Amino acid sequence: MYCQLDQVGEILNIAGAVKDAVAKDAAGVFDVATLSFKASSVIFGLLLLNDNDVFIKKGTVSIKGIQANYYWVELYLDGLPFILTVINEAAPEVLFLPEEEAEEEYGFLPEQDHEWRPSDCEEEIWRAVLATLDVNKPVQQILGEILKII
Repeated sequence: MYCQLDQVGEILNIAGAVKDAVAKDAAGVFDVATLSFKASSVIFGLLLLNDNDVFIKKGTVSIKGIQANYYWVELYLDGLPFILTVINEAAPEVLFLPEEEAEEEYGFLPEQDHEWRPSDCEEEIWRAVLATLDVNKPVQQILGEILKII
């Protein structure tokens, strides 16, 4: 029997795989906007394929008291908004919080929606994420499936 805990587990597995792939790709150079941009693109696409209600948001976030440009995924579970992202302080970590709590704690300020594009993240990162999640489809096929939904 599939339940909400299973859904949350799938969401966190996707976000964790993305975090690892993006962190490895960054090789110690963590530009917050770029890291969040790439991570949000892959998380959004894979969650969309799993029939989740998701959007990519662009705005700012407060990291160690400094406002920075940032991208994240807004995800709705049972009609409630959550923020899902790979946040970078000392090292990338998955952040999955109710929207209101994330806004209070991290200062997320959405400015606009970002329209997903296949070119938002490199194919190598997609390959690494798909391998971690045991998805045995070519990256181009996954990207095509996402485009059909959008």
